[in-house]
Amino acid sequence: MNIILVHMVKASVYIAGFYIVHLIFLSRDTLYRRNRNFILLSVVSALILPFFTIETSNPIMPLFSKMLSEIFVTGSPYDSSILLTDKSSIQGYSWISVTYLTGVFIFGIKFLIDLLELIFLIKKHKKKGSRIIRIHGFNTAGFSAFGHIFINEKLSPYEADEIIRHEGNHLSHHHSLDIIFMELVKILQWFNPA
Repeated sequence: MNIILVHMVKASVYIAGFYIVHLIFLSRDTLYRRNRNFILLSVVSALILPFFTIETSNPIMPLFSKMLSEIFVTGSPYDSSILLTDKSSIQGYSWISVTYLTGVFIFGIKFLIDLLELIFLIKKHKKKGSRIIRIHGFNTAGFSAFGHIFINEKLSPYEADEIIRHEGNHLSHHHSLDIIFMELVKILQWFNPA
């Protein structure tokens, strides 16, 4: 489990770095395809890059450091202080693992509930031969998911047509898959503020 935790922490650092690059260079960019490609590529890269390590023949010395002479330390395997530190570090790792897995479980369950609610909406309100589903009581004008466009019934015909055209563009670019991918990454990276 420690390997997974270390990988997720490294990936979170990469995600934060890519997020800063996005904020600096692409946050005001109106070419949404470029933004989408950068975000997807950066998240995939952040998940892959921790698998690679760069080894150097000469270690890099910090700017402000002092070289100490080598020290050789030995200890008996039966030394009680060593056993206590090992046991406490194992307990620390288990608490971190339990906390991480609890977060993954909670956010995973929330994601499954959201998916089931969406599938229920599609089954309940879908009209044969139409991919447009009109629902009342929405907090939003509309959205698209799984090949369907959801529209708030309170919209005027002009507003509804604009939303349908806009969301149809999302459907043609398969943005639902992007959202599912990002939600899965958010489940694994629930602790990452970036």
